[in-house]
Amino acid sequence: MPPVKPTIVTRAQWGARPVDVALYDATNESDLAAIYNRQTVHHEARSAPEHMTLEQGKARMREIQAQHQAQGWSDVGYHYVIDRAGRIYSGRTLFGPGAHVAGRNTGNLGICLMGALHQQRATSAQVDSLVSLLAWFCHRLSISPDQIQGHRDHLATECPGEHLYRMLPEIRTQVRILL
Repeated sequence: MPPVKPTIVTRAQWGARPVDVALYDATNESDLAAIYNRQTVHHEARSAPEHMTLEQGKARMREIQAQHQAQGWSDVGYHYVIDRAGRIYSGRTLFGPGAHVAGRNTGNLGICLMGALHQQRATSAQVDSLVSLLAWFCHRLSISPDQIQGHRDHLATECPGEHLYRMLPEIRTQVRILL
């Protein structure tokens, strides 16, 4: 039985500003499997409260979008963001490359966990949601769990934080179990 699609807070629900960043030559969901071949995990690198409310998560998403656009990006750099309570938020459209791994965004689905995971640990709710989302995309887009990477696997950075980075082998194992 394939993994179940996790519940996702839509852009409209969190109050995203409208943008048009569709750059892939893809017109429907079935086209996406030919585009994506890996998933990269990030952390926000900014402290977040252990117990976030939905309203705090929505506000944080609007802050992330504003911060990324202030850097000259067209939208949120990540395709999905997971708050400390495990809620998954839709970020950038899947029909366009992310802005999360300089020079390596094409075909690379970006998922960010809120929090400074070089100081804080990911919550169990965040990890559960991350595994669920990764598994769903591995199945949906035919991505191997071996292609679940941390930001630092691409560039010299501390991201996704030492605590989360050390968890990636176990996260890949949990994804394989769900598949």
